[in-house]
Amino acid sequence: RQPDGSFRYVCPALWGDTDSLPAYGLPGQPAVVLSSTGLWLLHDDGHVSAHPDPLAQGYAFDLAAHSGKLFVLRSPDRLGSELVEVTAERVTRVWQDAELWTTLAAGADFLALARLTDDGQLVQQKLALDGTPLERVQAQAPRGVVNVLARGAGRDLYLVLASGGTRQLGRLAE
Repeated sequence: RQPDGSFRYVCPALWGDTDSLPAYGLPGQPAVVLSSTGLWLLHDDGHVSAHPDPLAQGYAFDLAAHSGKLFVLRSPDRLGSELVEVTAERVTRVWQDAELWTTLAAGADFLALARLTDDGQLVQQKLALDGTPLERVQAQAPRGVVNVLARGAGRDLYLVLASGGTRQLGRLAE
């Protein structure tokens, strides 16, 4: 978004992708752009550069902001997952897991990840902002669910379940 309120399209070919993935800018910093190869910085003047931290490499696929910090869910090897805190200069690992998590959300006082397993289980993991695990809940997904998105609302975590052309909103509870 431009200072005058208009939007400018930025071609993902600039960072070597064909798909546009999420981007987010913290005040006073370039926007962080997610890609299949790592994190990129979109500067105010429109130029794009690779994030300078070597830890920024790897497939990044979701982000959430909380308390003036930007968190990115990524998979350096496409096998496990990492949650990292990102600034324009540095990437700091906050949490990691051997499983592949696919969605990230921020709530009032937590971060949360979710995934749909190959055998149809929905799994959600709440974390403190420093990466300390708080709560993990698992349940069988309704028949036909193919994707899950985590969304925080206050102190609650909701899951958006996609199946075919429909969406369902729900919560997992212990």
